[in-house]
Amino acid sequence: NSKESDQRKVTISNKTCLPQIDVSSSPRSKLNRVRILQSKSDNGDAEAQYSLGVCYSHGEGVSIDKEKALQYYLMSAEQGYRSALYSAASCYSYGIGTEINKEKAFEFYLRAAEKGFDKAQFAVGHFYEFGQGGVEKSHEKAVEWYQKAAKQGHKGSIQALNFK
Repeated sequence: NSKESDQRKVTISNKTCLPQIDVSSSPRSKLNRVRILQSKSDNGDAEAQYSLGVCYSHGEGVSIDKEKALQYYLMSAEQGYRSALYSAASCYSYGIGTEINKEKAFEFYLRAAEKGFDKAQFAVGHFYEFGQGGVEKSHEKAVEWYQKAAKQGHKGSIQALNFK
């Protein structure tokens, strides 16, 4: 069944938010997966846009291109796809495929955090704890965001709260 094989190729791991990569895949099957993702991306599929970003970030079926990865993350993020919001934030935060821009990083982390993404909630807490990204340092707001992530089992947030 063609639809089932497409779903296997684009499956997203809930734990890592990265497409599952079959290391035994032939270069042809990886290229076919990229073609399928590209077609879906061209039709506005946010998950496919995000997955293409991951492919370009890690060189799966394509050459590594961090700038292109960010472009795909941003396309997906425009549609509110939370993993793409988080990935775009990370790119801006660490200067991957772009210049470091902590203000933009915070904006994207916050959007992902508001969608309930625990890693983003932790990042927002961190920004408030240290007064980064143009936000004023706020112990209260840091604790609030760490608590949201901790309720989902985010270990870094649980540890951060234990030291507050």
